[in-house]
Amino acid sequence: MMETNGPLIGTQASLSYPFAGIPSFLRAPIEADLSRLDADVAVLGIPSDEGSPFMPGSRFGPRRIREHSLRFGSRGYWDAREERMFLDEALGAGDIVDVALVAAGPNSMSGAVRELVAA
Repeated sequence: MMETNGPLIGTQASLSYPFAGIPSFLRAPIEADLSRLDADVAVLGIPSDEGSPFMPGSRFGPRRIREHSLRFGSRGYWDAREERMFLDEALGAGDIVDVALVAAGPNSMSGAVRELVAA
């Protein structure tokens, strides 16, 4: 990503601001074709409310985790206690990818498993 000290315009802004662009985990590349998958870590979301039937909303968890990870940027994150950057090498080498969501209803665990196996 290009470093700049001035205002970001167009595609530069979408790569830098957490509120712009498609939210992927840590801004890692999205790989929808699992046959081409060549990464050490693949993040897969399964939107399901099966674990909390009395209080729905867990299905939004995968998206919220991706949105929260945008705060760390695309070059890893700095840990002040350890005084070092984490995940910078893995993200730079493309060892982490986001493989999107399992396409199943939020109340159908069997449907989610069928879609996951079919992928």
